[in-house]
Amino acid sequence: MLNTYDKLRAQQMLGQQFVWGEWCKLGAIPKPPPEVHAAAGGGPLRPSRVSPFTVLLYIIGLPAWILIGLYGLAESALALLVAVFRPKKSVNDVREFVSEGSQKDAALNEHGLTQVFDGDWQGMAGQFLLRYYAPSSHPTRLVILKPGAIVFMAPPKRVTLGKRKKMQVLAELPVDQAVVENPLNGTWQTQEFRIRFADQSWFTLTATSTPSDIDACISRVRRRGNPDNYPVVTPF
Repeated sequence: MLNTYDKLRAQQMLGQQFVWGEWCKLGAIPKPPPEVHAAAGGGPLRPSRVSPFTVLLYIIGLPAWILIGLYGLAESALALLVAVFRPKKSVNDVREFVSEGSQKDAALNEHGLTQVFDGDWQGMAGQFLLRYYAPSSHPTRLVILKPGAIVFMAPPKRVTLGKRKKMQVLAELPVDQAVVENPLNGTWQTQEFRIRFADQSWFTLTATSTPSDIDACISRVRRRGNPDNYPVVTPF
């Protein structure tokens, strides 16, 4: 879910309202055949490396991260103790929670949401991924669903601070070329979703915010009958 500044900045750049937007990341792009990569321009297949300035910030903030990690471990240990010493019903609830997690992982695998893309380098999705980092080496993209199109935005290069001020429109996919889908159809709340192209090729993105409201967005657009022609489809 976008914060207020992100939303206002994106609306200002696009000149219109939109139904959904989130910062998203792409998994590691598999290595394509050399001739396929060359034919697509031989562009980068990875984001740029972390700058020395960013490394310095991480080092300065290391004590804080250690404290946060210790706090998380203590919280997990406390939760485990509470689960162990609660009545049997609560222990069963924990087991059901673990079982649901396993079922969710199985569903993600079944629908290919753990894969970066469908594997066809000649497909529209594969060709898009071959050029994904060419206009921007930044590791994440602000993905926007506006009437009639999916928009990808990011700063032109990797930055540690000020990515919102520096971001640009990198690509726009019209609704007749690509749509957003969630193959799980809201059964499980996930961060993953797919961009499916007109030739049925696809690639997977993961929203970086927790929780993601992509499921709610897709359901809301479908309930409205999609009068504004948003690039959303009913999942298979």
